[in-house]
Amino acid sequence: VLGAVLLIMWLSGSFKSNDNTTVAIPDVLHQTVPQARETLKSKGFDGTIETKQVTCGVPPTDGNPECGPDDINKVIKIDPSVGVSVATNTKITLSVGVAPGKASVPDLKGKTQSQAEQALTEAKLALDSTVDEVEVDDPSQVGLVQNQNPSAGSELAQGQPVKITVGKSKQLKSVTDFTGKPDSQAKSTLEGQGFTTKRVDQASET
Repeated sequence: VLGAVLLIMWLSGSFKSNDNTTVAIPDVLHQTVPQARETLKSKGFDGTIETKQVTCGVPPTDGNPECGPDDINKVIKIDPSVGVSVATNTKITLSVGVAPGKASVPDLKGKTQSQAEQALTEAKLALDSTVDEVEVDDPSQVGLVQNQNPSAGSELAQGQPVKITVGKSKQLKSVTDFTGKPDSQAKSTLEGQGFTTKRVDQASET
C-alpha cells in the first residue's frame, strides 16, 4: 500500500524540485531585444519579458537613463536590475531605445523662461542654452519671451532645441549738459551715444 501511495505522489509531481529557483539578472545592456531574450533564456528565465520604448535624444522625465543614437534598438535598462537575484519566472521589463519622432513647436511668446522650458519639455523638445535679450518699451514684457526660433507650429525631431529671446528693461543713460555748447557738437555726441535728437529753437531771454 505504501509503495502504491509513493508511486501516486511521484506521478502527481509531489517530489518535483522547487520551481522558485533564484538566478541573478544577467547584464543584457546594449544588446538587441532578441539577444537579450536569448541571454535571459539561457540563464533559465522563463517568465514574461516585456519591452518599453524610450525615445533617444529626449531628456527623460520618468527615471529612465538618457540614450543617444548608438542606443537605438538596444536595451538601455532592465528591471529588475542587473545582478539582482530573482525567481526564474519573474516578469522582466526591457527598456529599449528608439529613434525620435516629430514634435510640434509650442507657442512660447508671452511666457517666462521657466514656463517656456516646461512647455518645451512637455512637447519633448529642449530649450536652447543660449537665451538672448532684447529691450522692450512695455515694462510688463520684461522677462517674457518676445521671439522664438523656430516659430510656433513648426515640426522638429524630438529632443531638438528651440531658441528664445526674452524682454529686458531699457538701459538708462546719463545725458551730458550741453547748455551753451554748439548745436552741432551736442547733436554729434548724443547721436553717437545712441540718442535721437531733435532741434527746437527757443527765443533767448534778454
